[in-house]
Amino acid sequence: MRILGNLSIAIAGAAVITVGIFGKAQAAGFDFLYSFGSPGREPGQFFSPVSPVVDSGNVYVADDQNDRVQKFNSSGTLLSTLGDPGGAPEQFIPDALAIDNQTGNIFVNDYNNSLVDVFSNSGGFLYSFNSVQAGGLAIDGGKVYLSDNSNNKINMYDTNGNLLSSFGSSGNGAGQLSSPGGLAVGKSGNVYVADVNNSRIDVFDSSNRFLSSFGSAGDGPGQFNFPFGVSLDPAENVYVADSFNNRIQVFDSSGNFLTDFGSLGSNPGQFVTPEGVAVDSLSGNVYVADSGNGRIEVFNSGTPVPEPSENAGLIMASVFGVGFILKHKLKQGCS
Repeated sequence: MRILGNLSIAIAGAAVITVGIFGKAQAAGFDFLYSFGSPGREPGQFFSPVSPVVDSGNVYVADDQNDRVQKFNSSGTLLSTLGDPGGAPEQFIPDALAIDNQTGNIFVNDYNNSLVDVFSNSGGFLYSFNSVQAGGLAIDGGKVYLSDNSNNKINMYDTNGNLLSSFGSSGNGAGQLSSPGGLAVGKSGNVYVADVNNSRIDVFDSSNRFLSSFGSAGDGPGQFNFPFGVSLDPAENVYVADSFNNRIQVFDSSGNFLTDFGSLGSNPGQFVTPEGVAVDSLSGNVYVADSGNGRIEVFNSGTPVPEPSENAGLIMASVFGVGFILKHKLKQGCS
């Protein structure tokens, strides 16, 4: 469906909120609501935003190439920031973040320094621990999961940074990984891994045993071209940021394709290399890190219904968009 209208409103800190007026996303059940942020380095702006996380109505965004995490309310008003450039604690290039639901602490993975920095819910620095150059981070039940994309495995730590176990190995067979990215953990403890270079989502149980995978390379429904971000809603439907197909795909917990939304472009409801997705468990709204356009886009969610994809699967790079994705691919020697 086409966008019928939009309104751009300038707000403090040079951020921009775009509100849809009768705006529709492409897929039934997902309507474009508004966006916030714009390309740049000022407060409220983004340079390659990744890994949005929603907690208690607030939205945290890893502003990767601006070396900070920004916190917004659900309407897109900037509340606070964390981090600075550098190699000391509280200084990072954040590529993934997660919030511990038990404590409210904020865990930020620092890609360049191979550290996880931990902050209180109010933003005070608590401690850090050694980790890996990770493409994904998730926390569940006191367990911290990090995707080690250099060694093609998932590491599991306690919240103090003690390594508990690892699973996965290099390859394209069942239970093997190639440059794993985003992570999500379901209510049953199942771990969903964006297996980027294998163009699929791999699923492991809470005991680290491989269960299943879904997806393949391509631009058709249920296919992926650099699937990077993954998130779950309360029904354990799986949302995947299909980055180089410039769309979000939605699956049920068994991996059956339900729908997709988004297309290549900069209009409301369109994306350039979306690198992360998060679902607000309270409102059901879906937050997408539209990295190439330097913004966060927000959609409401209905009951997903099947709809064939018409996306072209184009690859586009933007100066404000694919900093982390290109860094990630170059590290792996991909073309």
